[in-house]
Amino acid sequence: MTRFPVFADGVLHPPRTPLVAAEDRGFQLGMAVFETLLVEDAHAYFLAAHIARLVRGAAALGVDELGCGPEPSIEAGVRAAVAQLVAAVEHPRYALRITVSSGVPEQGARLIVTGRTIDAFDEAGVVAMISSYRAFDDGLANVKATSRVRYVVARDEAIANGAWEALFLNPRGELAEGTVSNVFVVLDGELVTPPIDGGCLGGIVRERVLSDLARHDDEAGSRCRVATVTEADLARASEVFLTNTTGLVVPVRRVLRGAAGALELPGAAGPVQAAVRARLRRIEAADRRGETDAGRTA
Repeated sequence: MTRFPVFADGVLHPPRTPLVAAEDRGFQLGMAVFETLLVEDAHAYFLAAHIARLVRGAAALGVDELGCGPEPSIEAGVRAAVAQLVAAVEHPRYALRITVSSGVPEQGARLIVTGRTIDAFDEAGVVAMISSYRAFDDGLANVKATSRVRYVVARDEAIANGAWEALFLNPRGELAEGTVSNVFVVLDGELVTPPIDGGCLGGIVRERVLSDLARHDDEAGSRCRVATVTEADLARASEVFLTNTTGLVVPVRRVLRGAAGALELPGAAGPVQAAVRARLRRIEAADRRGETDAGRTA
């Protein structure tokens, strides 16, 4: 089992070093934000986008800079942490979790970065389940905070029912997101994903899909619409797939819908998810070359 070093406040520590104070507000109250980055062959994908979302989330919690460590800038601190960890870890593919906690009040915010191996999923397609829990479309829905009890219990519920992921509906019964993913559905040949204001956290991969398809909307099959997706819409979907940082595109072969019964889908055989996966691989290749989505140097 791979053990990853821990970066905390400017210093690399051995794996499992105890580093968080009992009074830390991130630990006590969930007053912390985080990002998960995919690292392949010593390259951290979409680092700038992850940092930008982390900074926005920290600001929503009232954190504008780090209070511990050598660097007050969150961006500079994260870049230094990622560089140190990537240099120290000899593993071909893993995930980094970057956490900014509001910390102990009199000491200020902290930056902690950890690594983990990535769990595999069934590439032929996973099973998803409509959760009994609900997403909420308030202003905090787009803050990736560590206070994630709703997500954890919902996914545990799904796993207990033989599913890989739980899908949230919002209080209006509209599809919002998964616990670790964004959702895309194909309706009448058109790719659709739920809007941010419906209780969806805007994922980095989701945004890459939308921006890439927007630039190539003159090509056949390249359009994607951001729109409300109801349970009735989901029932007539010809494809469903999920996106997240570590899985990129996760095809869905079945959706468990309680009394409504299971929705059977093509999973990895679906042509739209296959095309999106191929596009994202090209986007990842551009990121490795130091290019933005538009092809300019990052």
